Amino acid sequence: MFRYGVRLASTLPDARLASVPGSRTWIMRDQPELLAGPIRELIATAPLGTAPGGGSPL
Repeated sequence: MFRYGVRLASTLPDARLASVPGSRTWIMRDQPELLAGPIRELIATAPLGTAPGGGSPL
């Protein structure tokens, strides 16, 4: 299960992997309030006007 997330995160520059207990495939439906925390943290710590890996944001 989680091994696929670990493998995917290892291939993406600046990737972050968060575990949300009690969730399955549809995390946004199973645990929306717990998913919101890591998303907020990502947005709060991302430099403005940049994209992960140093590329263009769009």
